[in-house]
Amino acid sequence: MIKNSQNQTGSAHVVVIIILLIAVLGLLGFVFWQNFIVPNVKTVDQPNLSQQEAKPESESVADLNEGYFVLDDWSIKFKIPDGLTGIKYYKVSDSYELTTSRVEDLGGDCKEPADDEVPGVIRLGGIGRKSDPVDSEYVLMLNDGEPISGYYYWYSAAQSTCAYDDPEGLQAIDRDLLSNMVNSIEAK
Repeated sequence: MIKNSQNQTGSAHVVVIIILLIAVLGLLGFVFWQNFIVPNVKTVDQPNLSQQEAKPESESVADLNEGYFVLDDWSIKFKIPDGLTGIKYYKVSDSYELTTSRVEDLGGDCKEPADDEVPGVIRLGGIGRKSDPVDSEYVLMLNDGEPISGYYYWYSAAQSTCAYDDPEGLQAIDRDLLSNMVNSIEAK
């Protein structure tokens, strides 16, 4: 009896090995058939990825905004002109106050707005939006006064410079570059 049980255990192992071999051969046969026997079907709507560089979705999205200043919550963006770096912005109520890090580093007495929402910012400009057009001689209507996604956007530049020490005129340079940037407004 002991001999018979040992033979049955050995036979069970052989059966399991044979079943696994059949499964592996079947899987390899299916992969070969799918890749080499069945012709590749391509449609006009599907690009041939072997001829294009495939990029992960996150890289594609990042490339769309490269070189742009983006306000995600408003779904707009602006092309950053050459020479403008270190853009800083502060959300205040229904607008954004704009400056640059190099102008903030100059220091000074400027404090815009007049309350403590944005401490110590040297304001070079501001962007706002409304659902109705703004009629004011103190603001520049962006996008030729046409709405973007239901909003009219405006820009107001700083009227003067106010840092204590600015021998290179960085405030005026960055203020003008920001004015140029906001004129390139587009939907994100």
